[in-house]
Amino acid sequence: MLSNKPLKTTSCVMPTVRNRMPLLLLFALCTLIPTLPGGIRAEEPEIERTGFEKRVAPYSAVIFTPPPDEPQCRELLKSIKAMGATHSFASVHWWQMETMEGNYEADMGYRPGTFGAPMRKAFENYIRISQELGMKCAIRVGTFRSTNGLFHPMDKTGDVEPYANWLREFARKYQGKIEHYVVGDELNKSFPKWNWRGTAEECMRLFVPIARAIHGGDPQAKVSPASTSSSPATDWIMQLIELGLPQHADGIACHFNHHRIEDLAEIKDLMRQVRAVWPEAKFYGNGFGYADNTGLHDQRQAGIVAQSAFTLWDIGWDSFPYYTYRFSRTADTRQNFGLMQPAIGGKPAQYSDAWKAYATIAHTFYNRSELTTPTFNIQLRQSEMLAKIDGVRFTIAPPNPILRTFIRNNNELLVYLAYRKFREPLEGIWDLELTTDQWESAEMISLLDHRVRKPVPSIRVDGKLILKRIPVGLQPAILSIRKTQP
Repeated sequence: MLSNKPLKTTSCVMPTVRNRMPLLLLFALCTLIPTLPGGIRAEEPEIERTGFEKRVAPYSAVIFTPPPDEPQCRELLKSIKAMGATHSFASVHWWQMETMEGNYEADMGYRPGTFGAPMRKAFENYIRISQELGMKCAIRVGTFRSTNGLFHPMDKTGDVEPYANWLREFARKYQGKIEHYVVGDELNKSFPKWNWRGTAEECMRLFVPIARAIHGGDPQAKVSPASTSSSPATDWIMQLIELGLPQHADGIACHFNHHRIEDLAEIKDLMRQVRAVWPEAKFYGNGFGYADNTGLHDQRQAGIVAQSAFTLWDIGWDSFPYYTYRFSRTADTRQNFGLMQPAIGGKPAQYSDAWKAYATIAHTFYNRSELTTPTFNIQLRQSEMLAKIDGVRFTIAPPNPILRTFIRNNNELLVYLAYRKFREPLEGIWDLELTTDQWESAEMISLLDHRVRKPVPSIRVDGKLILKRIPVGLQPAILSIRKTQP
């Protein structure tokens, strides 16, 4: 049973936020290097060309427990990097790293002999290889759902202090190598058999000693409380803040189903309320999306994953870790929402269209602070016409799609167009009118391979650049337009 000892330091007055390091960046995804349409291989980015390790972006992937096999771990992380993720997100459990002379692997569904020293070695490989590849690491700690409400099967007290002491030494060992810790998982849910009611007060009793321990071992590490169930769970998160969360944390964390991302009202309201009382708060997560996978070429999943990744980047969320494994299914809902099948048993890895779509978003939209907004007018024009009778035009009139525009380095104009309608997808054909003579050479970036680009038909009328017949739907249309050469 979890300890119900009272929390010693809480406050209903907003404290001064600790001034810690800048921004998380984020987490990561998958395995081997895939072959994309046309036989092009998805090689890892060239660091000299992209400055990959310096990118600021929320793109990440959940890998759960790092593979014990070093070559497999390396291929997994290389694949995550090829997908454009700057981080990977792993889970670390006290009971996996230290057995305390217990023999409980088989009881928990694991092969005997995998815990203890082998698990510690696997994690050391994961950290070292990530650094070699220029990637950052984030981890989830503080979960008790696999151990019946205990932090360790050999510690029946359920007291958080012994676990916090172990985490302090863990954080000290990996000081400067783990950027962010998410503490707990869906702690706003009730687990009656473990005497856990899911209240904000209970979460703070768990979180505060763990956060103090992590910062005691690594003062620069960022820490957030558990990703909430049924996010955004705004009222519960605001209760944590009223109880003094900013004294001990760097931000909050959420899980988002893709339907929450389809309608951003609640998410934006959460961000507005948090920033009103905690301006420096970061917005993290340890799992997003959950779009079902029905096969390697699931166009619907590809569109939803791409739009979810772009949308959270666009609104300023600080981490977007998506799940990796294509053939895994959730224990509770039995859904399959992964992006790939890792290389196992000599079989090559398999990559879904959603994996490729994620890569296109991640390799196109990053370093938001370096992007500027166009100062000239950009306008959508309906392109479809059914007929013209006696001078009257009869047209299809789809609703306006989402239109977002960004200028990078004053020489590339990026345009994003999509219908963020996941339940009932829409389609439309549009012209794009740019009131400027400073841009030309528009190309459509392939959603399934960010290196493949096709010219977009265009005309010039009265100094305006008009891009013709751009197809827009669930899968976003992404355009790259170059500056006119003098």
